[in-house]
Amino acid sequence: MPALLLQRLRASFEQLTAPLNAKAVEDTAFYRHGVLLSRNEVGSHPLHAPPGIDGFHHACRERGRRHPLALLATATHDHKRGEDTRARLAALSHRAPWWCGQLERFEEAVPARLREAVPATFRLMLWQTLVAAWPLQLPGRRARTDYAGRVVAWATKALREGKQYSSWTEPDAGVEGAVDALVRHALEDNALHQALAAAAAALGVPGARLGLAQLLLRLATPGVPDTYQGSEGWDLSLVDPDNRRPVDYAARRAWLDDPRDWPALLRQWQDGALKARLLATMLELRAAHPRLFQGRYTPQPAGTDVVAFLRGSGPPPAGGARARGAGPPPGGGGARLRPKAPGNPPSLRLPVGHWREVLGGARLGLDSPGNVPLSTLFARSPVAVWTTA
Repeated sequence: MPALLLQRLRASFEQLTAPLNAKAVEDTAFYRHGVLLSRNEVGSHPLHAPPGIDGFHHACRERGRRHPLALLATATHDHKRGEDTRARLAALSHRAPWWCGQLERFEEAVPARLREAVPATFRLMLWQTLVAAWPLQLPGRRARTDYAGRVVAWATKALREGKQYSSWTEPDAGVEGAVDALVRHALEDNALHQALAAAAAALGVPGARLGLAQLLLRLATPGVPDTYQGSEGWDLSLVDPDNRRPVDYAARRAWLDDPRDWPALLRQWQDGALKARLLATMLELRAAHPRLFQGRYTPQPAGTDVVAFLRGSGPPPAGGARARGAGPPPGGGGARLRPKAPGNPPSLRLPVGHWREVLGGARLGLDSPGNVPLSTLFARSPVAVWTTA
């Protein structure tokens, strides 16, 4: 085969693969496969298992070596779910038996006529969506009606994109109407509404922990972090057009001017100022000490539920960032974002230096390299950033 023809065939194939994947996987299969919706995201794959902490470290080192200026994005104009909606869904993977019990409660509260009219596989996706995107505050009937409208819009698009029960070219008014009725029943029926609200509340803290960890990793690992407008606070959006609603800039300015310290923000985490503070603090650190984020990425052993690493081009500056995971199953402990109880090993080895935790202000002096207990590094927060800069 002539070289020029081979080159043209290769180019044509490469041009075809991206739109083919977008239409067949992202815009069809993602609306049919509903086992765990956090995996159904652009750039991800529902059948690919997460790599684990060691795999994550390997990927970060490779990115730092090969593509140190590549974009790091967890939310875009085209995402299937907001980054914090996904975090709540990811928290379900830690508590499958509990979630199965919640599904039984939801299903028992649905009238038989709606169970028969809405396919079971779609109901499983609908329950995940209702709980994961549940607003942190849902006061009054108007707020419920607004939320119902958002979920119905998502459901209509999901049905048509999946092309099993409805489609853009041949909409099935019967199925779509039944889903609309089920969503509105879920928010108007007292028993079902309370069950959904309780499930969403139970996922609130572990989801927020994962959301903070995700944000910190995006801002501290190799690459250039990108922030989609509107995701500075908790992003519980759904697919477009839901993720393209007007941004409340006044609220974001207020978050930046918020006088509360980090412990107070942790106690009152629901309003979004906590996440915005983490974002602003890390961006200020990156601007003040760019070398800290341009140098090595050195993984630190920290057990199975803590991601720990050092960044830096050599002293000074040197730094560390840590993010702790989703926490125990729901059912007790209140709604504060407390640090998770440390696992094994219970300490991290840090280099010599006068260390400062940039979020809460704690300080630690080390005259020689030593092991520092996780309980010290995570004294008051589920995420921490220690630096000698």
